[in-house]
Amino acid sequence: MSTVQGQMDGDGDADAFSVFLQAGQRYRFTVKTPSGASSFGSELKLQSGEGKVLFSTASSVSQGAELVGSPETTGWYQLVLTGHSGLNHSVQYEIEAAPLPVDDHSDRVTRTEKLLVGQTLPGQLETRGDVDSFSLDLNSGQRYQFQLDLTGASNAASGIVVKLYRGFDERDATLINEWQSNSDGLIDFDFSTPSGSSYFVTVGATPSGKAATQEYSATNYRLGLTQYSFAAEDDYPNFPLAPSDLRLVQSLQAQFPIAPLDLSNPQDVDWVPVYLVAGTPINITVLKKGLPSESKVSIHDAQGIEFVRGVGEVLFIPPTTGSYWLRAAPEANSSALPSDYEARLRSPYPESDQNNGPQNALFMPVGRLEQSTLYGAGDTDWYRFSVSTIYERSLFRVEVGSGSRPLLQLLKDRGTFEGFSEGSIDSWFQQDPDNPKAYIFSFTPSTSGLQHLIIGANDHPVDRSSRGYTIQRIRIEQDDHGETSNSSTPVNLNQVLQHELTLGDIDLFRLNLEAGKRYQIEHKGGRDGVADSLHLLDDKLHPTGFEMPPTGVLEVEPGRSGSYYLKSMGLGTYTLSVTEIRPDDHPGGGSQLASLGPLPGLNFQGLLVRGGPGADILRGGAEADWLFGGDGADRIEGGPGADVIDGGNGIDRALYSYSLAQHRVQISAQQVVVEGSGAESQGDLLQQVERLVFSQGPALALDLEGHAGQVARLIGALFGKATLTDASLVGLGLRYLDGGMAFGELVAAAVASDLFAERAGSHGHADFVRTVYQNVVGQAPSEATLAEFVGQLDRGETSQAVLARMACELPMTAQQIDLVGLAGSGLPYLEG
Repeated sequence: MSTVQGQMDGDGDADAFSVFLQAGQRYRFTVKTPSGASSFGSELKLQSGEGKVLFSTASSVSQGAELVGSPETTGWYQLVLTGHSGLNHSVQYEIEAAPLPVDDHSDRVTRTEKLLVGQTLPGQLETRGDVDSFSLDLNSGQRYQFQLDLTGASNAASGIVVKLYRGFDERDATLINEWQSNSDGLIDFDFSTPSGSSYFVTVGATPSGKAATQEYSATNYRLGLTQYSFAAEDDYPNFPLAPSDLRLVQSLQAQFPIAPLDLSNPQDVDWVPVYLVAGTPINITVLKKGLPSESKVSIHDAQGIEFVRGVGEVLFIPPTTGSYWLRAAPEANSSALPSDYEARLRSPYPESDQNNGPQNALFMPVGRLEQSTLYGAGDTDWYRFSVSTIYERSLFRVEVGSGSRPLLQLLKDRGTFEGFSEGSIDSWFQQDPDNPKAYIFSFTPSTSGLQHLIIGANDHPVDRSSRGYTIQRIRIEQDDHGETSNSSTPVNLNQVLQHELTLGDIDLFRLNLEAGKRYQIEHKGGRDGVADSLHLLDDKLHPTGFEMPPTGVLEVEPGRSGSYYLKSMGLGTYTLSVTEIRPDDHPGGGSQLASLGPLPGLNFQGLLVRGGPGADILRGGAEADWLFGGDGADRIEGGPGADVIDGGNGIDRALYSYSLAQHRVQISAQQVVVEGSGAESQGDLLQQVERLVFSQGPALALDLEGHAGQVARLIGALFGKATLTDASLVGLGLRYLDGGMAFGELVAAAVASDLFAERAGSHGHADFVRTVYQNVVGQAPSEATLAEFVGQLDRGETSQAVLARMACELPMTAQQIDLVGLAGSGLPYLEG
């Protein structure tokens, strides 16, 4: 078990730690706060060296934020803890990391076993957060039944959930459905396959099954799979058939809005074909004896993928015109006659609802007042108006009638239904402080010309209450700061900007932030009693989760470098400033990360050796050790056993007995594996180690993106790629660069050396140009090219040292010496 301490310095602080993990081994990471310390919202995630998130969880630290996962490959990973939820003070915390018992069924589909039809497999959820995965081979047009038996399990039986996915693995999976166990510890459910494909099923505990501070005991279960046969006498199939197999009554549609359903068998499920028109809201109800029922109702596409579900009825706005499936299941624990149930399809709105689409949109000139009604959830009213420039801001005022106000939203559109998208919302309603029933919003378009405005109710999906409102386009004004990306105002560090916000106004500011740095954003001012807001958006104008607290001061640490936006709303005059503040105790990214150390498994018995800030000499023991050099040019000798060696910063050397030829070195982007003979044969894992030094023969330089790469380019350009086999010359160049000489100085010294004059024939300009050009391009220069470069040198416009350095840094030089290949094999050299 390893622990590390840290401090959350405010909302958005991200602390990162490096950790070494073994493939297939499960680990648990738990965040704890000292007794009596305040809680804070946080997200804990494990990610690869490239920043790809592998596992993540969101929880409250006071309850013990906990992450359980198993990596696919052995190596170094980053564990990142991010604080949010309005944290405006510092909080101490501790992360505890520990390996877990061996998993009986992997949570990775690519390494799990297959559940066959007619088979029942035993399983165990060994720890809280464990997930067991099983791959499936299912045939097209078949109905299957799963049974999960938790009888006798020591944990609460109702805390287990089964999820069914379509896909080959987690990366391309689509969730089909999920089921939760009942109080008796049983799950008995069915699924119908619309097409033959790869599926997998997972078994795991729900997040709310047990608090992280409670003890957990293993949960045993048995999972079975059987196949049903389609009953010919059934009125509707128990799964969505292919169109060629459809032998059913007329589809439920406008001409046939009612269909009887035989759901007298409690296990029956009816899949009813439904024909719907794009953009037309439709209400589908399953009645029992003519009254609302508690039946399970859902709408699916032609392949059986679910759109929406409900109890008794659903409201659905189809995205395209065509065939859909209505899935209906009987009420739970209910006996019924074949004639008890029926499905009905109808429009949820009256015929008087006219402006419900772009083709019926009402034109709104300035000053026009319109009165209209929203007929329940899903109803929309469309309006159109025109603007001349992208800085022309239109203000609208909406006043609702008596009763509870509808939840209104503003969407922008270009006039076709295909453009209608909730993702296009980027203006918000603000309550008029002088009239609690009125709401003001502004609209600054991203393009000039005709615009569409859509007002909609956003209530419970089966709410049918009508709500009247009035809408008026109040005025047009020029915006001081735009609200779109192309009209936003740039803000620089330490700059103070003043801006004015009126009712419904939005001001957007653009800024550049660097990953790993902390910034303080101040947004002060406004009218007393009027809530204001400031949100940090990414370069696509998507929320990042950072929101200004009531103090008006927000601290953020971005996870990536690049452009961001600040979106400001409120009322009154404000000042905005962005400054860089103190360094973080644990940076949220980059190479300088505190380390949790390795967690290779339960049998880890070796030494844990840490270096100091200077140049250290570290030696391991006889077992599998972990050695971390830290800062400085360290010399690290792991000794026998499968060691983990992390050099940290500086030019670090890993020391081995015997020669390079007696070792097998495997180099990847993230780590190096060194396998030797005898006591060293188990293999060491290396990270941030620049040199491998052997007791016999040449050493191996690994830093082809650093000094070794510069030396290789220099030798290739001045002396030819064949000279890279001269380990003595490579070692000489490395000693100069490692000793602090600048690369430009080394190039100048090499050009002036006797060795270069010997290879080129002289130090003359013509011999210099011929030699370097041949080495870099692979052929002799033409007479014109030779004359051009020699002329520049003769006239003093440049020097041999300058041209030589330019040649070293050309992409052609890297290609000539096969720098990519050298990065995968290393560059042999002789130590001085």
